[in-house]
Amino acid sequence: MKKDEMLVPRLDFLMPKNFFLSEEWQLNFGVDGNTAIGRVAELNPKWVIEVVNNLNHRLTDVLHDFKGIYSEDEHFVPRISADFVDSIDSIIKMIKDTNIDGEHMQYILEQVGMDYQMYKQLNVEYNKDFVPRISTLNNTQ
Repeated sequence: MKKDEMLVPRLDFLMPKNFFLSEEWQLNFGVDGNTAIGRVAELNPKWVIEVVNNLNHRLTDVLHDFKGIYSEDEHFVPRISADFVDSIDSIIKMIKDTNIDGEHMQYILEQVGMDYQMYKQLNVEYNKDFVPRISTLNNTQ
C-alpha cells in the first residue's frame, strides 16, 4: 500500500465516530463517515497529511476544518495548515539562530501589535504582575 493510500484509514482512526452521526452533520451533509473522509482526503491531501502526522492539533480545529473542506465552501479558511506550521517553524529557527534577547523580542512583539496580548497571556499563565509599556496600553484602549 502506498503512503497516500493510508491517509483515509489514518484519518478515519482519528475522527470521532459520533461526529458523523450528529444531527448537524446529517442535516448539512447526510453522508457516512467513510465517504466523507475519502472525499476530504481527495480534496485536500496536504491537510490530511498534516493532521495525521501531527497529533498536537485541537479536535475542534480538526472538525472545523473537516467540515469546511468537505463542504467546498469558497470562503472557508482552515485553522490547520502545513504551510503555516512550516512558516512558524522557520521563524522560530531564525529567532533561535540570531540569539534575540528579551528586549529585542519585546520590540518585535510591539511592532506586530502582539505585546499587550502576550502580557495578558503570560500574566494568566505565570500569575505575575508584569506591566507593559504605557504606550502599549494607550494604543489598545
